Amino acid sequence: MKKAASLLRVLLPSWRFFERAGQVPQLAYRLLPSDPAPGAWIPCPAPVSRSWRHLVLNPRGNRNLAFHGLVERLMMDLNEWEDDRLNEFSSSVSYALVTEMVKFHLRRDSGLKEGRFQFKIFVADEDVLLSEEHALP
Repeated sequence: MKKAASLLRVLLPSWRFFERAGQVPQLAYRLLPSDPAPGAWIPCPAPVSRSWRHLVLNPRGNRNLAFHGLVERLMMDLNEWEDDRLNEFSSSVSYALVTEMVKFHLRRDSGLKEGRFQFKIFVADEDVLLSEEHALP
């Protein structure tokens, strides 16, 4: 009996092995029309509906995971950035990648070819980063 219990312990992982889930940074964008009132914040990327076929083939889900990885990388870069150089943060590679990701979503979801937008990263309804205004070429 002891041998079976020890074998079972080897096959099943200890839940203490995994880290606790923390707060996840979220990305949202808004359109900036010519009138003074900006648009509402839109989550980016939009949640994907799931089905059984996504267990085998899930390109949209994989892309969304990559996008969330970009946002998390941007947060890590922001935490490591020196305080006296924060005004230069918009020239970082991770900031540029997230900006391009938002442009991709704007073109795909709303069909916009030109306009202005802004994005923010927030954690648990607290804004962490509010971007400058960007233009769609």
